[in-house]
Amino acid sequence: MSDERKSAAITVFLGRGESPFPQRDEAAVLARFGPDDGPGLAAYAKEIVSEAAAFDIEWGDQSLSSGTAHFREEMRRRHPELTDEAVAALGWFFSYMWR
Repeated sequence: MSDERKSAAITVFLGRGESPFPQRDEAAVLARFGPDDGPGLAAYAKEIVSEAAAFDIEWGDQSLSSGTAHFREEMRRRHPELTDEAVAALGWFFSYMWR
């Protein structure tokens, strides 16, 4: 089952839909979720994005597109709590990082 708040925190943290390129905007998460839930959700988003940044991929014959698809599949397996939108935002971050 997906967790809408954790997923939204990742999307907001990365600036998906707001920025032309991925961000790491903890302040945006705090502004969106407030002082009670914001810090925990920001920490969660930072942890997942750090995991994405450290993702080890064997590029071999893979293109950026196929490598990003592999990354999204793996993140979906590791984090079933994430919505499709959050996984897409992480894929956006990953592909931007490797472009």
